[in-house]
Amino acid sequence: MNKKEYWANFYDEFYENSLGSYALERDSRIIKQLVSSNSGVALDFPCGMGRHTKMLLSLGFDVVSADISAKMRKHVREKYGVGVINMDLFSLPRSNRKFDVILSSRVFFHYEDLSVLLENLSGFLKPEGVLVFDTLNKYSTRYFIHKVLWALFGSRFVKEELYFRTKEEVLSILKDSGFEVQETVSAYILPTRAYKLAPSFLNKVFDIIERILPSQLRVLTFWKVRTSPPTSLLL
Repeated sequence: MNKKEYWANFYDEFYENSLGSYALERDSRIIKQLVSSNSGVALDFPCGMGRHTKMLLSLGFDVVSADISAKMRKHVREKYGVGVINMDLFSLPRSNRKFDVILSSRVFFHYEDLSVLLENLSGFLKPEGVLVFDTLNKYSTRYFIHKVLWALFGSRFVKEELYFRTKEEVLSILKDSGFEVQETVSAYILPTRAYKLAPSFLNKVFDIIERILPSQLRVLTFWKVRTSPPTSLLL
């Protein structure tokens, strides 16, 4: 089973069951912060069972949801009444449709070549459109836990390799791919699944520690980027 087929078998219940309400709500707050100043048509890709589709609709976006899984597309279409598209991140359909916002959550760090993902999605953005995605930070707690588990157990415990990057590495890839950063938010001092296991009263303690922890040591960075205008237009 290849990577895209593997992840097509997962649904939002996976995140709801493993992350818990704190991380799910925190993710939504951050994404709302990043996209709330935008409007128009949004693409939720991959949409899963529609947790972000629901959020984008609540912000007034005209939403199109896309996924490789027919079951996910059917569920989102029937539950939220939005248009759906069959999309594979590495074999995107030919379309003249462009979007004001593309939200691609919890997917980029599963693939080694970030530049290919950026290039593939850039063709679906309007000239002033924005792309929102997240990356796993190298040297965070999640990074060291993952490396230890992978070294000790390999694929017997860790289902697949994940790709961690420093902010400087991501910035370099974005620049080479023709993107400029509009805003970033870094979050979590622990792997997000750990928040479900910790007593809820500790969340405030984690929040305090997170505020003083350098952003590059937090687990996730959420990025809001847009394609840079051609140099000739800047002259």
